[in-house]
Amino acid sequence: KEGSIPLIDVRNHYESRIGYFVTSNDEAAVRPAVRRFSQWPGYVARHVLGNEIYKKPIATYCTGGIRCEKGARWMQEALAAEGDRSDAPVYTLHGGIVAYQAWIQQEIEAGRKTQEDSFFRGTNYVFDGRGSISMDADTRKKVSTCHECGISEDRLGKCAGTGCHLVLVVCERCEKRGQVRCCDDCGRIETSQQQDGASRGRPICQCESDREKSLWGDKGAKIRKTKQTLKARHAEVR
Repeated sequence: KEGSIPLIDVRNHYESRIGYFVTSNDEAAVRPAVRRFSQWPGYVARHVLGNEIYKKPIATYCTGGIRCEKGARWMQEALAAEGDRSDAPVYTLHGGIVAYQAWIQQEIEAGRKTQEDSFFRGTNYVFDGRGSISMDADTRKKVSTCHECGISEDRLGKCAGTGCHLVLVVCERCEKRGQVRCCDDCGRIETSQQQDGASRGRPICQCESDREKSLWGDKGAKIRKTKQTLKARHAEVR
């Protein structure tokens, strides 16, 4: 059945903000709010294991195919060890988004497909000076908006708060102003530390706390099940 296989983005949440795959039913892929790949095992433990949605074949993807291969392999092992799922495979997109964009571009140039046939929306974040890439820079459709002013944008920048390094979607004009904060609480923390002359570590701001709670619940990241603890639990079960 079309669209019945869960599709999961293995990348960090700021990457999937500006571009992602959709299913044949035009539904966006599941985009976990993880900030770094090391949180992937915890996400699987919290949101995938025991979830009826994932007791079937699963499809995953990432930028170039490396992270999703590692993530899919670990997910397959964790699901199998859980004991409540059949041997349904966890698929990966070979070569990732980069390979898919190259393939669809070749198909378009050969006249076999059009840009509307692509299942990827937005732009692909890359870890170099380009920031992001798309098939056609002149006609690309942006799926995200500037964190500050709300215009359509796919350019990534960072929160201007001192000591805060959260990645945000920020247009060039707003970034040049140097006033973009991830949330109001970030500005409050910065002002408080400047007034107090605090030298201790910077506390987590509200938006980051909310993101963590969406992943791990009210107790925060402390309840995460890491790869090591899950392996230990599975060994005990065996």
